[in-house]
Amino acid sequence: MRRVLAALLATLIGSQPAVLGARQGEAVPPQTSTQPASNVDAMGVDLNRIKRELAWKPARAGASPLKLEYFVEVIAEAPPILLFQPGELSTGPAPMGAPTHRDMIDHVTPLAFKSPSVPISTIAIIGIQKLIEREARMARERRLEEVRQKKIDEERERQRRINESIVVTPPKSGPGF
Repeated sequence: MRRVLAALLATLIGSQPAVLGARQGEAVPPQTSTQPASNVDAMGVDLNRIKRELAWKPARAGASPLKLEYFVEVIAEAPPILLFQPGELSTGPAPMGAPTHRDMIDHVTPLAFKSPSVPISTIAIIGIQKLIEREARMARERRLEEVRQKKIDEERERQRRINESIVVTPPKSGPGF
């Protein structure tokens, strides 16, 4: 308990110069010397305000046989407390912060409307299958064309032989004709 109160008081006293400077509209100049300031007024601490803040607590009504009193003497400025490192908030969204636009879209889009990713190997296999089917169809069409052309050539040859076998003879003149 003693450490908690000491840390709280040190924090209150350490943050006081920044609060006073912010209220007055002026920046608190950083201390360039490593020596702690011994003058209370130079540190920007108002002892009357600290006494007023500590005085509002009521005195303990002897419920415990132990009477504990705490006295804290602070003679140096508290180091600045950096809650965030420089540039830390500019690297992306805060963890466990508000959802991004992409998060909301993913949340409200039904699974049936989300397109799954297709591996490249599947596209390559489908492409090869289509190429094989096309080549087979073209080979089938070439064979059919060859068969059709062969039948046409055979029919022409048959017609040519028939035309050659017919002998044209002059008509006979005579009693029966």
